[in-house]
Amino acid sequence: MGESVKKTLNRNGSALVMVVFVLLFVSFLIAAATVLTRGNTLQASAQERGMQSYYIARSGAELAFQVLLTTSPSLLTQFEAATNPGNTVVYSENNVNLGEGTADIRVTSYDEGTARRIRITSTGTATGSNIARTVVLEFDLASQGDLVWSQ
Repeated sequence: MGESVKKTLNRNGSALVMVVFVLLFVSFLIAAATVLTRGNTLQASAQERGMQSYYIARSGAELAFQVLLTTSPSLLTQFEAATNPGNTVVYSENNVNLGEGTADIRVTSYDEGTARRIRITSTGTATGSNIARTVVLEFDLASQGDLVWSQ
């Protein structure tokens, strides 16, 4: 073979090696972008289910608050008569269907100084999710005011 044929073959071989490296690099970038996108999508989906669970829990607490205030005879009288308020559970309901999920609701009372307070604890879970969120609503038994939300 002549000298010019050998140079041409060497150039063709190096071009092939360059093409393979460029294809590997581009494939790596595409794979990395795919992994990052999937991770971000899963994280956003989990945050959305967490927010849904939070609002379901809050709705459950608001529902229990309304039930306590509007039932006749008032369920609040059971709290007034409680002799051991820290251990008194007047209302407890599991799997309350709230459309987009369920809430587990528990209503207890406790004494704070001379005032008796009611604590509504609601844990919500969005449908099709295992992410649960809990909220607590507390209020003064005598005035049904001084509402305090906590998580």
